[in-house]
Amino acid sequence: MTVSRPFRFSGLNAAFRRRADERRSLATRLALRALRDLEERGIHAWIVGSLAKGSFSPHSDVDFVVDCPVEEEYQAFRTIEKAMGAFPFHLIPRSRIVADALPLLMEGALDASGLVTRETQVR
Repeated sequence: MTVSRPFRFSGLNAAFRRRADERRSLATRLALRALRDLEERGIHAWIVGSLAKGSFSPHSDVDFVVDCPVEEEYQAFRTIEKAMGAFPFHLIPRSRIVADALPLLMEGALDASGLVTRETQVR
């Protein structure tokens, strides 16, 4: 009689965690570049969503809240696009966020210094 052992996904889980860590690290580096490039243009921006909350997964994108005049939104988008390359992102103009939703959205938002701190804590 053979005794079967339960099938374990430990190797698969480790590979998934490693992939998630690598993708989060790449997202952080690219987002920091985008935030710094925006800052050089005088545009204030924050990271919100899963990267800010620490729940970033291999399928996540990066969410930016950008505070600039409407006529500068296109330039903000292009600046983020250049920094992020092919990495998916969303730009959310602060001016288009409903006032009631702003506190919830901005809860836990990170600027460049906060993003660096978050990345250091995760490692």
